[in-house]
Amino acid sequence: MSFVPSFFDFLITHLQQDERRRMLSSIAVTAAPEHWLSLEASALLDIHRDRFGLGQPLSDRHNVPRWLIAAERKKVDLWIEDQRGELPPHAVEFKVVHNNKNAYQKVWEIRCDLQKVIPNTDWNERRVESARPTVQSIEAMRYHAPAPGGVIF
Repeated sequence: MSFVPSFFDFLITHLQQDERRRMLSSIAVTAAPEHWLSLEASALLDIHRDRFGLGQPLSDRHNVPRWLIAAERKKVDLWIEDQRGELPPHAVEFKVVHNNKNAYQKVWEIRCDLQKVIPNTDWNERRVESARPTVQSIEAMRYHAPAPGGVIF
């Protein structure tokens, strides 16, 4: 869907704001920063539905949106689904990769997440793949240079 690249640019700009940058740097070292990121992204996309072409109503009742935007639905970090069932759903995965001994394992998890079957969707039977982009936040620790003659990591 055409909204995905522009939404990623919007999300990155949003996360670069001073307040969000401080929050992200604090949360990145916790147990599940992907959960915070999925909630932040779903709220941001929900607030700006019209900007990304997701603001159409489902029916004559204008308070019910056509597009469902949900965090952590169907074992997916960010789920965007057409409630009319005319267009395939979109699933976005978030992973935070730290530059430590677990980096390769996290990259492997990203590959597995992108290949997993999403439960309870008609689109699995139709053999039409739903769009499954991923946002990877690679956190790098910067080590300071030690005294002359010391080791630099």
